[in-house]
Amino acid sequence: MIKRYVLTLLLFVSFSALCGCLYRGEGIFKRIGHSDYKARLSFQNLFAAGDGGLTAVSGVVLLEDHLTPLRNVPVRLKRKKEQVIVSSTHTDNVGRFFITGILYSEPYVVEIESERYSGSKDIIVNPNRVNSHDIFADKR
Repeated sequence: MIKRYVLTLLLFVSFSALCGCLYRGEGIFKRIGHSDYKARLSFQNLFAAGDGGLTAVSGVVLLEDHLTPLRNVPVRLKRKKEQVIVSSTHTDNVGRFFITGILYSEPYVVEIESERYSGSKDIIVNPNRVNSHDIFADKR
């Protein structure tokens, strides 16, 4: 009786995880070209589809002199291909920022945008790690 219950529970969890993967973001299948699909699975985490994982991008926003931090400036993380904002935050009182999310090993752009300053940096995110990048802002 217990074996049957455990087996039913295991099948339910597996099916739920697979269905959750199918309806998430790009889905379990990544489109390649115009007609082919490729499954992107990572069995390190049963409930996460693809090779993405909880990943952090952090750093400091400094002025062009490379010494003065910018305080309370909006920082955005975008995918480089689609220019879609993945996450955003503001710098703290010493210019630091910290963004977390489920990110993939793809090119991203970290950018700041304020009335007086602008700056950006192209990065490649390493999943499941803290990625540290400094951004240097230019006056407009």
